[in-house]
Amino acid sequence: MTKTDILTAYLDSNYGAHRIVRWLEDGDRVVAHVEHTGATPRVGLHVARLAGDRVVDHRANLGDRAPQPNASGRTQLDGPADVTDRERTAANKALVAEFVQTVLLDQQLAKAAGFVDGYLQHNPLVGDGLAALGSLLQTLAARGTPIVYDKLLGVLGEGNFVLAMSEGRFGAAPTSYFDLFRLEAGKIVEHWDVIQ
Repeated sequence: MTKTDILTAYLDSNYGAHRIVRWLEDGDRVVAHVEHTGATPRVGLHVARLAGDRVVDHRANLGDRAPQPNASGRTQLDGPADVTDRERTAANKALVAEFVQTVLLDQQLAKAAGFVDGYLQHNPLVGDGLAALGSLLQTLAARGTPIVYDKLLGVLGEGNFVLAMSEGRFGAAPTSYFDLFRLEAGKIVEHWDVIQ
């Protein structure tokens, strides 16, 4: 059985109908960006640790599937899916870890431009670019529901795709953040997330 077969069987038995949109491997861990196609359409980012032909540890963030694209016409699942640039895996993981620490944890938003180029956005609440993201963050903070990142739990990646797993708060609610980034030429160019 391949790693894809193992995780697919696990998802079938625990989550029902689904479609894996993106897939990356990092050692004994696999990350799957998943469309759950059951009665309630959902989006998931699943992280599984495999041993032999079994899933021995599993984490997932699940969220409702937005009924329409965001302001830039992007959905939570569309965009490139092919893993490329495998030789850049370590550098890309390090860049994402530094981005999360500097921009999200330390809240040095002015430094974000040094990490990104373009920034195509798939979050249903915001359009493309850093200006749109900054505006959303300001609006949420003004409403008393700021997005706060408290701790980076881990970074997994393969080539041009890197997943950062963090915990924090959305307003007062404890929150898990799974942020999936696509990189090109040493810069973050695209972002998907599932917040739970």
